Amino acid sequence: KDPIADPDTDYGFGWRLSGDTEWHSGESQGFRNVIIRWPKQHLTVVILSNRNHFKPYPLALTIGELFLAY
Repeated sequence: KDPIADPDTDYGFGWRLSGDTEWHSGESQGFRNVIIRWPKQHLTVVILSNRNHFKPYPLALTIGELFLAY
């Protein structure tokens, strides 16, 4: 298949690329998960949940930003 043609979509090898972060999320019925990496700062935050309506990305981002503030 051809790579994503939209130049505004930053995506590589299954990872979303957003500023200083690389992240990937996944879900199935009853589970939602996310991993966010800050490669330059050598930090990774992983949130695993067994809740259907939970949004793990904002929580993982907040945890990472708090950690990086120190």
